Amino acid sequence: MKFKKALLIILCCMLLSGCWDKIEIDRNNFISTIAIDPGVDIDKEEELKSINPEEPFAERQIRKINVTYGFPDMSMIEAGKSGGAEEKYINTEAYSMEDAASEAMAKSSRSIYMGNTKLLILSSNLIEHKDTFKEVVDYLDRNPNLNRTMQVVVADGTAEEYIRFKPMTEKSTQYYISGLMENSERNSRIMDIDLNEVLILLSENGNALVPRISR
Repeated sequence: MKFKKALLIILCCMLLSGCWDKIEIDRNNFISTIAIDPGVDIDKEEELKSINPEEPFAERQIRKINVTYGFPDMSMIEAGKSGGAEEKYINTEAYSMEDAASEAMAKSSRSIYMGNTKLLILSSNLIEHKDTFKEVVDYLDRNPNLNRTMQVVVADGTAEEYIRFKPMTEKSTQYYISGLMENSERNSRIMDIDLNEVLILLSENGNALVPRISR
C-alpha cells in the first residue's frame, strides 16, 4: 500500500510539474563584460543632495554613471557561423547600477542575463569618486544574479574604450584580457583576481590590489 502511494506521488510530480517561467536560450543576451565609467553628472554633488526622496523618478534625470554591457552576438551562433561570435554592446547612462541594468533591459529585445559574466572593467576615473564607487561596490556585493567569479581589472581612462577594443587574436576584449590573466601562472606578469576576492579584501581591509590595463 505504501509503495502504491509513493508511486502515485512520484507520478504526480512527474506529470504535473514543469518550468513555467523558463526563457529560451535564444531569447537571452548573455552579458560577458561589464565596463563602468563615471557619468557626465557625477560632479553635480549639490544637485544630488537636493533630490527629494519623495520623487523617485527625479534620480533618473541624473547620469551619474556610464555602464556598457558587452555580449556575444547570438544570431551568428544561431546561423551556424564558425569562429565564435562577435561582441555587441548596450551602453547606458544612469543614476545607479540598478537603473543601468533596467535601462539595458529596456533597450534590448532579449532578456539580460549576467550570471555568466566573465570580466568587470572599472574606470580609474570612477574610483576617484569615492561615494559613487562605494555605491557600485555595494551593488556588486548585494546582487545575487551576478557571477562572483568574474575577473576584475582597472582601466586607465574610459572603460568603455576597452570593451569596444578589437584585439588581433580574439573577437572580444573579454577573451583577450581573460586569456592574459589566465596565463599569469606561466608568465607571472598579470595578477588574476575575481570579484569575490575583491569584495572580501575591501570588506576586511578597505583596499584591494587589482591589475591595471592601459592602451
